[in-house]
Amino acid sequence: MGNTCLRHQQKSVVGTTPTLPNIKVEDSPSSGNDTDIVMDGDTPSIISPSSDPQTSPFFRLDLPRHHSDADTSGSELGVSPSVSPMSDSVLARPSYYQHFGMDKKIKPQNSEPFLTVPTKSRPAKLVKTVSDSRVATRRTSGVQSCSIFHSLALEHSPVSSLPYPVSPLADSGAVTPITNSLLHSMLAERENEFIWKDQLSIFCTTWNCHGKIPSKSDIEKEWLHSNQQLADIYAIGLQEIDTGYEVLILNQSSNQDMWEATISSVLKKMGSYQLFKTTRLSSMFLMIFVREALSAHITETAAHTISTGIGGILANKGGVAIRFKIHDSTLCFVNSHFSAHVTETEKRNSEYKEIMTDMLFHIGDRTIPLLSHNIVFWFGDLNYRFETSDEFRYEDVMDNCKNTNIEGLKLHDQFYTEHQMGDIFSEFQEGEITFLPTYKYDPGTNNWDSSAKKRCPAWCDRILWKGEEVKQVSYSMHPNILPSDHKPVSALFNTEIRGVDKQKLDKVGQEVRGELADKQHEYNETPDIKIQPPVLRFEDLQFHEQMTKNILITNESSIPVRISVGQPKNVKTIASPYLRISPLSYMLLGNSCFEVSLTIMIGMESIPLISRGQFIIELMLVLHVETGIDKYIYVTGNYLPSSFGVSLDLLSRKSDPIRRLSCMDIGRVSKKTNTGAKVPKEIRIIVDYLYSKALHTKDLFMTQGLKSEMRLIREALDTGAKLPQLQSVHSAADFLVTFLMALDDPVIPIRFHERCMEAVSDFEEAKLIIESLPPIHRSTFHCLIAFLKELLNNSQTNKLTSLYLSSVFALCILRPKITYNENGKLEKNDLRGGTNVHQQKSSFLELFLTNEYTPENCLTNSTPNSLQLHKT
Repeated sequence: MGNTCLRHQQKSVVGTTPTLPNIKVEDSPSSGNDTDIVMDGDTPSIISPSSDPQTSPFFRLDLPRHHSDADTSGSELGVSPSVSPMSDSVLARPSYYQHFGMDKKIKPQNSEPFLTVPTKSRPAKLVKTVSDSRVATRRTSGVQSCSIFHSLALEHSPVSSLPYPVSPLADSGAVTPITNSLLHSMLAERENEFIWKDQLSIFCTTWNCHGKIPSKSDIEKEWLHSNQQLADIYAIGLQEIDTGYEVLILNQSSNQDMWEATISSVLKKMGSYQLFKTTRLSSMFLMIFVREALSAHITETAAHTISTGIGGILANKGGVAIRFKIHDSTLCFVNSHFSAHVTETEKRNSEYKEIMTDMLFHIGDRTIPLLSHNIVFWFGDLNYRFETSDEFRYEDVMDNCKNTNIEGLKLHDQFYTEHQMGDIFSEFQEGEITFLPTYKYDPGTNNWDSSAKKRCPAWCDRILWKGEEVKQVSYSMHPNILPSDHKPVSALFNTEIRGVDKQKLDKVGQEVRGELADKQHEYNETPDIKIQPPVLRFEDLQFHEQMTKNILITNESSIPVRISVGQPKNVKTIASPYLRISPLSYMLLGNSCFEVSLTIMIGMESIPLISRGQFIIELMLVLHVETGIDKYIYVTGNYLPSSFGVSLDLLSRKSDPIRRLSCMDIGRVSKKTNTGAKVPKEIRIIVDYLYSKALHTKDLFMTQGLKSEMRLIREALDTGAKLPQLQSVHSAADFLVTFLMALDDPVIPIRFHERCMEAVSDFEEAKLIIESLPPIHRSTFHCLIAFLKELLNNSQTNKLTSLYLSSVFALCILRPKITYNENGKLEKNDLRGGTNVHQQKSSFLELFLTNEYTPENCLTNSTPNSLQLHKT
């Protein structure tokens, strides 16, 4: 059989009831080598190869996954999008979306497989003709396969003439998909005819308060009301509202209620405000206050938190966010706390990207990404510092501060440099800084740090925004708020929000549809989409190291077209759990281009794959062109074998460093019988280092390590090199927690967890459970307990407690099973197992720290400065 033609005989577009498609296969009247597949009726369908397109020319109809009642009240048939396995988002639709049936789905009429599906999944290139109400679609020769990838919803629609990111029909799923993009563009051009606008003032502020609460008088006069202009919304982001281990490990705050009451009291004195929504993760706290008259117009409220701290789950760093909708505009507020230290620019950048990607909000069955909102405010202690060098020393920073040389300081501001390069916050703006650095002060004063450390000042605390209709009125630091070593920063904004006149929308919509129907024959051009490069190679990927590659997508035709990027619906590959695509979907105007970023981050979610020795990445992505031929993007790469993410058994059996082993070698080692109980060398080296260097260190396992040093530690262990000299012992402590978290099966295997939970108050039973563990797991547990008990023996200097240590190590020694959500993503907060479950696990572990327990032959005194770990 030669080429195949798809012809859709469509009787009507408006006011029809969906029916089952009537499919016919005919010889083509135009070519003896072609076969026509004719679709009679008004129901769009997916037709795709029934087997390997290289060997079989046949096609099949695919069954859609979701259906509901169809709109038959004179509106055009619309189908809501379904989310592919790789989809991170479904667009937050405007409230007027249902006006043209755009929120309706198709209801199945029986259980037959030939049912309607979203036409956005149409695989064929469209060549439009108008003859007897027939729209023909011809499959272009030379294309060997048809994608069955279900469309991803529009992430954001950067139409240059449209400040509001999506028009009412942006996600219409219309019967003829070529009209969908045209409807979007035509309505976008006329939005001013049915959208009304109003002004809204928003006050955003951030402060790292270091566990302190100022007086109400200072909060009002020196901070929230210092500019004498009242706002409609107050967004207050705080960091370090508590500084104890209870908030870090158990997520229990002693100051949250006091902060809520204090700010509520101050704002009620200033005007009619109410506390609308709060969210907190550990010591990061976000409060949203609104005018009472405004609250009735707010809908679709949601909150989300992301932890980026020690081991990837401790909540000492990360971000919290609240989003909602006012009339028909969507707003989002993000409060974040990034890693400290001047050398950790790369880690801060990584934390920003992780929050940006994983900050998703769930409204009903929709998942809404951060950048889909019309207006976003992002603030917090971002912790970027001044980059000092031989040419710009600490003394130079202090001289510039003394002389208020703001421009001189900007030249060395890490945030300013990274932002200008586009590495962070490329979609956001920051106002002009006219104030001195907000850190580091002697608490209670306006004096720079006078301690022995002499920390360098920095603009740690920032406020940024995204939105076309946002204008910053002021950007200030509040020097007279004294309790912390940071100063609060605030910004006042005037924003434009939008609503819809539904009667005018009806009128414009009917006119646009009529115009489109009259001129349908003019739209006979098909999109010409080019991809560069079509193949991406990710070389030498490493654990906890992200790598990003970009592809350029160009529309060389003159018509707008929607582009979606993702995996085929029925394809699950090694890379899918940790591949990030941004943006997922895009409305691409004629003769324009845009970039899609693909990022691979091999972390916790990859452990089940790494443990099986799968080190080669081969992935096919589909670039779905709504009205044209789908393109394919091939992603390949290799992962450097690492001791991270494998089992204790494998680590114990191998004789060579893991980097020297091939996949085949690892497979052979994994099949060996493990008769010994030797603690893996990687764990012995790190515990021995901490025993000799960190027994008297304060804040151990609370302060994050340096990412650069953790990378060096990992490289040394994987290659068999000598452990490097470390600037900070916290790097080794952070590494140990992260390493234990990443084990294929935790130190106490998952199958024993239920028994552990039942023995939280019975030490004798708890000891029996440990003695029944597999030998390698038992000896590793003994090793860790011996080390933790040594830390407690030095608690007078390191200030550590059994409750704190058991809480931290319960997260990794008793880590729950790694599971994924419906989109193939790992929910990090689930690794805690819930507050009550975590407290039980912590209590179980604390039994071994507070009772007399001497693991057999695990700790000897043969060497005074080293922890000797042997077989039990």
